[in-house]
Amino acid sequence: MNWFYAYQGQRAGPVEDDEFARLVGNGTVGESTLVWHSGMPDWMPFSQARATVPTLPPSADGLAPATVPGGVAQAQCSQCGRVFPADDVIRLEGFNVCAECKPLLLQKMRQGISPGYGAWGALPARFGGFWIRCGALILDSLILSPLSLGLYFGVLFYYPAAIFPSANDGFLPRIIYYLVSYGIQATYEIFFLGHYGGTPGKLICGLRVVRSDGSKITYGRATGRYFARFLDLFSLLLGYLIAAFDDQKRALHDHVCDTRVVYKE
Repeated sequence: MNWFYAYQGQRAGPVEDDEFARLVGNGTVGESTLVWHSGMPDWMPFSQARATVPTLPPSADGLAPATVPGGVAQAQCSQCGRVFPADDVIRLEGFNVCAECKPLLLQKMRQGISPGYGAWGALPARFGGFWIRCGALILDSLILSPLSLGLYFGVLFYYPAAIFPSANDGFLPRIIYYLVSYGIQATYEIFFLGHYGGTPGKLICGLRVVRSDGSKITYGRATGRYFARFLDLFSLLLGYLIAAFDDQKRALHDHVCDTRVVYKE
């Protein structure tokens, strides 16, 4: 079996089982190190992947730091994934952490968030606030506007009853038009959230959408999140406004779908 693992913020591997077991034993691969092999659906912390491979040894998680050429012992920070000299890393509640990430780890512990890696690494300390999210929404609207206007004028030209239904045509054409329009918006958001973790507007603003543990959201959760946004509309936009007062800047649909909008650190 070929293994890949995160090292210094980069993907390392592939390595065979024996070599991977050695990396686990010396602490290069710790409990929170992201790992993947061909039988796994996605990258996950070694603490979860180890359960699927019972022959692997227990992880040292940095208690026995790896020694690199030159004889300098090193350990991996459980939050940013970078590797430091062992003397520059401290241990809190069973996790190695560098000085820069220590406030982040303490914040996670206070908020009851899992301190380890998610599929994309640790949950960043900074959450996207109300105004930056409004800016991202405006950018997405501008990006979608040519397509939306093209659809509007195309339908208006070829089948104006869809825009201005007459008594004879009824409202079916207009219903079809709105279904297509919302379908374009849904496809746009679901694809970009599921594939890239953020719509173009969010990515331009340096934001992404993650789970509460920092892991990447799936297409299914992205779909649920899109439709959960209608709850914000039905609540007269109060669902959006609560993001301005929530400690993690969550809108109503974020609460429903267990998502967070965070800055890409």
